[in-house]
Amino acid sequence: MILIENEIVFLSVPKNASISVHYALEESKLNIEPTWNYAFSTKLALESYERSYNYSNHKIKLHIHLSTNYVYHYLNKKVPIIFIKRDYSERFISALNYIFNFQIVRTYGYEYSDILNNYILPNIDNDWLYETFTKDVIEKIIFNSMSVNNTQHTEVESYGTIVHKLVLSSLNKLVKNKKRIKIPKPNEMLWPNSKYINFNILSSQEIYKSGYTPKYIFDIYELDKLENFIEEKFEKEITIRKENSLDKTIIKTNFINDTKLRDWVWNNFEKQYFKKTLI
Repeated sequence: MILIENEIVFLSVPKNASISVHYALEESKLNIEPTWNYAFSTKLALESYERSYNYSNHKIKLHIHLSTNYVYHYLNKKVPIIFIKRDYSERFISALNYIFNFQIVRTYGYEYSDILNNYILPNIDNDWLYETFTKDVIEKIIFNSMSVNNTQHTEVESYGTIVHKLVLSSLNKLVKNKKRIKIPKPNEMLWPNSKYINFNILSSQEIYKSGYTPKYIFDIYELDKLENFIEEKFEKEITIRKENSLDKTIIKTNFINDTKLRDWVWNNFEKQYFKKTLI
């Protein structure tokens, strides 16, 4: 999502250190530009991000996730891509914890974190995941995620809204005789001042490649190699720090990255992107 020195693009993928790299680029002396029509970003969106992420001093105040196709279409050229990869199952659990600890808490208030911790979370585990995220729900998430070509500054897509309601309903079933999370009406699900939870981040990181193979791929645990690459290429220092961390969680979940979960995530969210096509 960020063009660096007009030569190379850092592709921002959710839960793959995207905010850490964004911050690092902003704090460096590198010349950076957005890879979408930043001028069309709404004033409301910019103000919201400044409040939420402390981007007031940033050149690029919005942090969004776009596909390679969208970036190439906007730039009108196919520049090399920097892509940070992450183990697919680890990333999936990280995204789930982000939904519970950031999106739900931010959207519905800290009072609901008490509800979740005291009355729901003992039941929020792998079995809840398998029961709640049925084939139909997963298909809606994946289909909605294919819209990573847009900047999500207007209206929530219908499939995203449906998934949101289904998951909240599942959580509310676990609450007995206690205050439930109020499911918002469609007109309340407008970005950015919305009661909308983005389940798109559960989709595969492969979606953002758009079928292209990034020229430069770095593992999330070897970001020092990315620092060295940028410094050697442009002769400007960059320091990537850990940002947006959920080490201190508000809501404790019980997801376990065991073999069954890895197989489930692979078969439902990943496998389709690794099928070989015979010509």
